[in-house]
Amino acid sequence: MKTRLLTFVLLLILGLPLMAQEMSATFNPSTIYVNNFNTASFDPTDPGSQPLLTTLTIRNNSAESFVFLLKIAVKWNDIELTNATYRSKEPIAANSNFFPLTNRDLITTSSSTYFNEEGVGGISLNSVIENNEVLKSAVLAGFFPDGTVKLEVSVKKLGAATYSNPAVFSIVVRNAGTIALVSPGVPIGQIPPEISVNPVNFFWNAIMTEFNQFNLIIREFPPASPPTANTVETMGSLFYPQMPSPVMGTSFNDFLPFVPGNYYAWKVSTGLYTESNPFTRNRANNSLDSNWFVFRYVTAEESPANQINELLAVLSSLGNPDMNTLFSQGYAPIGIVQIDGRSYSGEEAVNLIRNLIGQNIAVQIGN
Repeated sequence: MKTRLLTFVLLLILGLPLMAQEMSATFNPSTIYVNNFNTASFDPTDPGSQPLLTTLTIRNNSAESFVFLLKIAVKWNDIELTNATYRSKEPIAANSNFFPLTNRDLITTSSSTYFNEEGVGGISLNSVIENNEVLKSAVLAGFFPDGTVKLEVSVKKLGAATYSNPAVFSIVVRNAGTIALVSPGVPIGQIPPEISVNPVNFFWNAIMTEFNQFNLIIREFPPASPPTANTVETMGSLFYPQMPSPVMGTSFNDFLPFVPGNYYAWKVSTGLYTESNPFTRNRANNSLDSNWFVFRYVTAEESPANQINELLAVLSSLGNPDMNTLFSQGYAPIGIVQIDGRSYSGEEAVNLIRNLIGQNIAVQIGN
């Protein structure tokens, strides 16, 4: 008797999950990743304007057809903002899938092709923003802030006691912000510093996400044609990379074949993903780009420290007592010579000062 009772209890326990899964629901895809999510793409008053984000499959696993209820909740960072319940207009056939549904069928304020609304309310954008102050200002400005928007859908046979386990569709929003270059070099248009080390270490600041990769672009220019803001995109030649080579972090270094005397302009970009073009294995349609930085590569002998020492020696050879007094007190040139509004550095500056040797010069020292 005890054995029969135990067997009956086990069968009852094992049967409970099967009874609870009389219906099931799944999203495909279940998650998308975006850098920007516009409020207009989530407008329940105009579902036809929404981009197609996901497809919901509802299945009847039982041997009978029936009308069913669909419950949907909208959450942001797991906080429920609004919900609604709908009744199917047509029964779902036994052991069959219901008509494919998209977010346009779910994020709506009114009845749709396949459902009538149960109760009063429905999915409302006003409910979304009024129920969360953090979201309110951002959503009214036209976009969702960083966070995760979730659609949770549960279904059940009309009259059944419990809903199925929820199917969840997540929109992960990670705004990319800006990319700020750190080193080497200076913004294009300023006097390029001279770099003599190899490998050269490239650093930049950017918001890291789970899915954004960075692309480092380096262009090369000959000594006689340093890049300008107007020529950096069209002149010179692509130096790195010859083939696409994404960078996962915010730094890069490698032994690249820099040519002494040449100028190098570099920038960093990352793909921008939106709800219309979420992160996939395909490239993003748009990109976020940094400004250009530029530097000049030199040999160790031509490095800034050596060139300043050479410039100091040439200035000392002019024999001006006022300058020599300053040098004896520890002052040193910064390595830049300005003539008629133009700045010279490196070997050019040294050659200009060397031309003054043996000439009568006047030196004015000021603050």
